[in-house]
Amino acid sequence: MTTRQKATQVVVLGVALTLSAQAAHAALIMSATIGGVDVCASDNNLGPCTWGVTILDADPALGSLRLSPQTIGGVFLEGTAAQATAGSVNVLDSSSLRIANTSGGVVSATVAISATDFTPPVDTAFASGSGTWQGATGGSTISMAWFDDPANAQGADSPADRPGVQLTTFFDSAGVPVDSWSTGTLGPFAVNDPNPFSMTLGFDITLQPGAELISRGMNEVKPVAVPEPGLMAMFGMGLGLTSWRLRRR
Repeated sequence: MTTRQKATQVVVLGVALTLSAQAAHAALIMSATIGGVDVCASDNNLGPCTWGVTILDADPALGSLRLSPQTIGGVFLEGTAAQATAGSVNVLDSSSLRIANTSGGVVSATVAISATDFTPPVDTAFASGSGTWQGATGGSTISMAWFDDPANAQGADSPADRPGVQLTTFFDSAGVPVDSWSTGTLGPFAVNDPNPFSMTLGFDITLQPGAELISRGMNEVKPVAVPEPGLMAMFGMGLGLTSWRLRRR
């Protein structure tokens, strides 16, 4: 085996070990307290998930978490899901087709969704959220918050576990029986994530009797930073020098 082939094998092995370590650490987790009931779900049921009752992930795809329709703490949940996508555009999103208070009383819920090991480097973040109140005249509210953590800490071990820096918040209160709301595009926010990082979404809801929140959505988006032309030229020179040295050997 030539020196060049050995060097190539070392590089490939190093990349494989790095990707393997990241995959083992990465986790998409959702935890919540709904009507006083603590629940937790994790992507492909791989954990860690230690908050209250464990709910199984109904989506076999990695990076995608989906709950089967069910009632928790007097709240009926339908189409509740979360997804984490790492790559040239990093995305963490959370959505529910329907959140309906069927308890007959006022119900509150607090939720956190978090994932780790998103692709660096990132220097800009965006956020958004939207939904529609239905049959929720007065008293039903939602508050949302978006978080960035350069330290890549796992969040959502509990609904209050939201590590990192809070990028922004949004609040809405129901008015008329059918009342839709949207944050629009929030940002850009300056961030500094030179290494793999985590993102966390958190929201708190109060639902009056019979109130529903439908088509709820929330996400955080971070495109990978494009290197400066000068840095790209230096990187290219470095690759060329390495190739020349390998050829000489």
